[in-house]
Amino acid sequence: MNLKKCCLTLIIVILFSITLQAEYRESYTELFFGRQPSSRAESMGRSYVCIDGDLDAYFYNPAGLCNIENFDFKFTTSSPFYINNKARYYQIGLAYNWKNSYVIGFNINHFNIGESYHLTNEMGETIKKYTPYLINYTLTIATNLSEQLNIGINTTYFIENYSDDPHSAIFFDAG
Repeated sequence: MNLKKCCLTLIIVILFSITLQAEYRESYTELFFGRQPSSRAESMGRSYVCIDGDLDAYFYNPAGLCNIENFDFKFTTSSPFYINNKARYYQIGLAYNWKNSYVIGFNINHFNIGESYHLTNEMGETIKKYTPYLINYTLTIATNLSEQLNIGINTTYFIENYSDDPHSAIFFDAG
């Protein structure tokens, strides 16, 4: 085992250990209105489990990206969203195996509510028009520490806009 690789990975894990979550999939449940970020998982009635080497592993277990060979790309979309016919969901992701040492992945999830809303003043004049949406950008780095141990770390930038004042957050997790 490469000592330099192990030390670097250990330092990264220690730096981000304050914000680690035990059950990653629960953090998104309400943010995407109870849907799975993976269209594949949603179409299987949410009975999906993480497949090692699949690009959807960033959501369920970031360490699962370790077994991606070379380059992987994915684009999925789903619509309508139950009773909201105007809602749209998009996911785009890519991962690259860098020198068979690390896998670096990047995913974008975008959920657009579809309905536009108008803020008006007391005279009924439109001040601002907006469409609620949720977006997250996730950067994943995964590596094999040994033959039996993989580790992956996600850094996610999340933006929600339910009103005229968008909010954002950055969070980390590992698996």
